[in-house]
Amino acid sequence: MALDPQPTDMIRDPFDEQKWLLEASNVETILDVGAHIGQTCERYHSLFPGAHIYSFEPFLQTFEQLKANVSKFENATPIPYAVAKTEGVREFYSNSASYTNSLFAAREEAALWVEPFEQIKNVGKTQVSTTTLDIFCHQYNIEQIDILKLDIQGGELEAFQGAVGLLERQAIQLIYTETMFVPVYAGQPLFHDLSAFLAKYGYGLYNLYDLEYGNNAQLKWGNCIFLCPPLLSNTLTRVALNKA
Repeated sequence: MALDPQPTDMIRDPFDEQKWLLEASNVETILDVGAHIGQTCERYHSLFPGAHIYSFEPFLQTFEQLKANVSKFENATPIPYAVAKTEGVREFYSNSASYTNSLFAAREEAALWVEPFEQIKNVGKTQVSTTTLDIFCHQYNIEQIDILKLDIQGGELEAFQGAVGLLERQAIQLIYTETMFVPVYAGQPLFHDLSAFLAKYGYGLYNLYDLEYGNNAQLKWGNCIFLCPPLLSNTLTRVALNKA
């Protein structure tokens, strides 16, 4: 039976989109990087109940909440590390709203776009352990990541720089990542930086989601999905078959 093509005339849910994109795949491994307290882990578990989900959260207080929240899932493993371009120990900025914590300090100019700015105000610094995706997958004998989700407040490019081995092998099927179009954190990449880096390994943008705009109508941030070449090609084939 032919698979239905995705509708193009409606606002899409990025998680339902991932389910559709991987419909023909046996999703076994999901890396939830920047898991916070486990909200995304729960959503992925409902969509892919057979997948093992590794949830990364480096901030101790938040990690304890994450560990408690995902303990009900046998196939979820909380990981107390930040993902970066190198393995080691890094300074970590804790902010008023824990979901804005980052390896990068917030810029003063962020007040132009972050409302209320108080949520990104720094309240402390701590040391966290970092790993890379290449090292982690080697340690855990992971040959392929079916979904790599990133929500790490400006650390996305560093995560990709630490995953060159995986990207060269196109061993990550689908990347679902937050992306920014304005500079909120010092040294953070913008969307074009991420897109250009992934393009070197053949990964293509599939779509943008949950876009948010400033008072001046400037695009601020959102989420996006990148696909490895075989999966991107497969979506074209599926649509073509349904049109035939």
